Amino acid sequence: MSKYLVLLLFLPCFGFSQTLLEKTSVSQQLEDFEILKTTLLENHLGLYDYTDSISFNTSLLELKSGLNSPQTILSQLTLYKKLITDINCIHSQVIRKGLRKDFKKFKYQLPFSTYFVNEKLFVSSEFENESCILSLQDEILEINGEAIKVLTPLLHQLIPSDGRNITRKNQDLKNNYLLYYFMIKQKSGAFHLKYTHKGDTLTHDFLNQYPVSSPKIKKKINQSITFKLDSIKSYAVLILPYPLPSNSKYKKELDNFFCLIDSIKINNLILDLRNNGGGQSQEYLAGFFSSNSYCMVTKISNKEKYFTYKKHFKNRFSFKHIIGKLSSQMTTSTTVAISQSKQFTGNLSVLINGNTASAASNLASSLKEWSNAFMVGEESGGGYRGCNSDGLILELPNSKIQVVINVAKAVNTVMNTYENDGVSPHVYIVGSNLLNPPKDLQLDYLIDKLNN
Repeated sequence: MSKYLVLLLFLPCFGFSQTLLEKTSVSQQLEDFEILKTTLLENHLGLYDYTDSISFNTSLLELKSGLNSPQTILSQLTLYKKLITDINCIHSQVIRKGLRKDFKKFKYQLPFSTYFVNEKLFVSSEFENESCILSLQDEILEINGEAIKVLTPLLHQLIPSDGRNITRKNQDLKNNYLLYYFMIKQKSGAFHLKYTHKGDTLTHDFLNQYPVSSPKIKKKINQSITFKLDSIKSYAVLILPYPLPSNSKYKKELDNFFCLIDSIKINNLILDLRNNGGGQSQEYLAGFFSSNSYCMVTKISNKEKYFTYKKHFKNRFSFKHIIGKLSSQMTTSTTVAISQSKQFTGNLSVLINGNTASAASNLASSLKEWSNAFMVGEESGGGYRGCNSDGLILELPNSKIQVVINVAKAVNTVMNTYENDGVSPHVYIVGSNLLNPPKDLQLDYLIDKLNN
């Protein structure tokens, strides 16, 4: 009798661990689909910013077709991610409460760690058993018979960015390649790898395993500006806080910084916006680099006249959302305030990469358009013309999958057009293939340029 009691005690835990493998009925899946489809069409303000109605309707039909047979929650999650990624909006996301924790219950990891950079997958930890040795920086060429260059575009389908750029997608893949591979393939068993080791191309089978738990490290948030000065070479490197603030304390820090570099005659400023995901609009900072006032960003908000499934929004009673509705969510413009005494008249360079997004990308776009900024690095993950914002979280009632629906957008004041959808650099420099590179190739390029 006792063994049955023990079994009953563990059943709830076992059931919870299997939630992503549970299937829902076709009628439930199609109900969720209709709720999402209707809400996107009613409320997503930037739905057709980077795609057209024909392409989006094709994506909707493909999703509906996939839901016409019973699917696990995990399969539904992958299908919804593909649809939302097709919108090409970095702020539109598909999530599920406790998803990271649930993923750790699946065997999808290799017995050594990897990282993805510059379209290549590398080994980032030593591994050795009786039949195989892998070293740091060995390159994985194939997984289960498919080349990395073939697999990567499939994984890109699950990672949103503004427009068609892949820099943001590749940044997300850096430490999550096998997780996205698992979502696409959902295979168990062994990984058959082709890889390089000491100049040789080898193959070997590796049993997949549960992800190794690592100690939780609280991510340090940089709440103040940081900078480096070199008075001999007459340059400064400025790194902004993340998330970007716009309060009086931050503005005072900027005032003090520009006063300092003016007092010691710094003629070259490098603004490092790499890995800054945004925050508050940066019209005050932009004002240091332009002698003319201009409209930096126009914010357009959805008045939400149509809200068929508002009961399924998780944060519709949030303070931010209520204030937005009370203010009628009218179109507003932000104009840069210029102060001639604070102007930086030297040379401005800006470092950007795929993790430069949202307000940081808007700032990069504005500086490229309205100042003498020289852009170096990789295409930003955020859009050159602007981005969507103010997301409401729609929870689908049957799968409990949550989708961020963006009901506002910031439109950058830009006059030029470029081939890229993100902010493109004047000089494109990719980062190092090394996991912990001894040199910063992009920053070093700018510093070396000062000597020429």
